[in-house]
Amino acid sequence: MIYKEDLGVCGDDHEVCDEYTPQVWDDIQSIATEFNEPGVFTTLNAYEWTSDGNVPQGAAGSGIHRNIIFRNDTVPETVFSAKDSPNPEDLWAWLNANCTGECEAIVIPHNANLSQGTAFNPTYYDNVTPIDAARASTQQRLEPLVEMMQTKGESECKTGLGNVDELFDTPTAEARGILGSSSQLV
Repeated sequence: MIYKEDLGVCGDDHEVCDEYTPQVWDDIQSIATEFNEPGVFTTLNAYEWTSDGNVPQGAAGSGIHRNIIFRNDTVPETVFSAKDSPNPEDLWAWLNANCTGECEAIVIPHNANLSQGTAFNPTYYDNVTPIDAARASTQQRLEPLVEMMQTKGESECKTGLGNVDELFDTPTAEARGILGSSSQLV
């Protein structure tokens, strides 16, 4: 879950981060439980999976962040990171195998503008094999929606593929007056 090979903090074989990831995941769950106030402030067990920097050039869905949000406190014992695999199909397979019984998860892709146009390729991750009904069904079940807008920018990029959303020079949700938490709204 936590890695920075260029800084060497995870060790040569990722052993340091592998050792601490379960504890970090436990801490995230404890914090979510501690601060959850139903009807006042809702917390969720969740984490972000991102394939940035770990994907083959042109791979289907490359560069997309995914928020993994669990419905309740029944969650897998650890997390599956892009270090385990940058392939979103492997993430879905891992969730299918490890989020069972009362465990339910939704995967929300975001920052699709960074995917170089591959966010919703009609191919498998290899960018060659056409998707089939089983693969489409899995993605539809686990990723039934996609984030299109956040306060810093949008994933719908009128200025071209792969642009950084913060530099679009278009009004954000707050400037448009549609962000419910904005202090500028009356």
